[in-house]
Amino acid sequence: MHDPGEIILGKYRLVRLLGAGGMGSVYEAVHEQIGKTVAVKFLNRDHVTDDRAVARFLREAHAAAGIGHHGIIDIYDVGTTEEGAPFLVMEHLGGESLAEHLEKRGRMEVSSTAYVACQVLSALKAAHDKGIVHRDLKPDNVFLQDVGREVPEVKLLDFGISKILDTGVGAESITMTGAVLGTPFYMSPEQARGTKQLDHRVDLYAMGVILYQCLTGRVPFHGTTYNEILAKILTEEVVGLGELIQDIAPELEAVVMRALEKSPEDRHATAEEQMRELLPFVEERHAAYVSMSEELRSSASSRVPLPGF
Repeated sequence: MHDPGEIILGKYRLVRLLGAGGMGSVYEAVHEQIGKTVAVKFLNRDHVTDDRAVARFLREAHAAAGIGHHGIIDIYDVGTTEEGAPFLVMEHLGGESLAEHLEKRGRMEVSSTAYVACQVLSALKAAHDKGIVHRDLKPDNVFLQDVGREVPEVKLLDFGISKILDTGVGAESITMTGAVLGTPFYMSPEQARGTKQLDHRVDLYAMGVILYQCLTGRVPFHGTTYNEILAKILTEEVVGLGELIQDIAPELEAVVMRALEKSPEDRHATAEEQMRELLPFVEERHAAYVSMSEELRSSASSRVPLPGF
């Protein structure tokens, strides 16, 4: 851990700890020369000698910078402390994660759910267009930034275990063959099997799990152990939304259930296709904040004017 007041590389003065996990910790910091508030993320010292852990950590900076979408957290700088710990300097966000939002408020309104999903899908489309698959999409990695408007700005975080599918820089694998990575509740069946060749449709499955959780207040598959959850993802059918909540539009249930198909071929083909099917459920005044192409915007029509947020 680092101490508040510590100055990193003569530039970044740490203010306070924002959060910590098994792989790293994040601090609020101030750039000493220009006074800008930033977030500094450190890889924990226990992992600095692990080449794969360091590669995953730095992958976040390369992926985020390579995508260049305003819905993906901006990385300003990378470096290594005098003690040899890698760090990233990122934009500082004010607000809460989708996980925190759900924990505090329970399930969400239809329009709010669709709005958040469309914003995430816009960022995923940009990533997928660059051949980058997130692979760890979950509510903890979706941030609802308070920007003083009626709906939050949505930011996609943590590309640390992302996979670059093309032949550009960083295309080599940084995971063990067949390794299972990610958070079990949001894993696609192919991830649960440890399939080596994964494509962008694992992110669309995870988006389906998030939609299901936002609308019903629960994830599709529960379990007391990691392996039990994986087994259910592989073998059990998802309980329909209509069996858990009342008055769900059949069209919306169809979108969610399609995203949760066990075979990638039966899911949406692209993030844009999934987004197109969700846009009609975003309240019209909120749809103005959704990042989308003019062609997609002109084809969208709001038919569910429900309150949100």
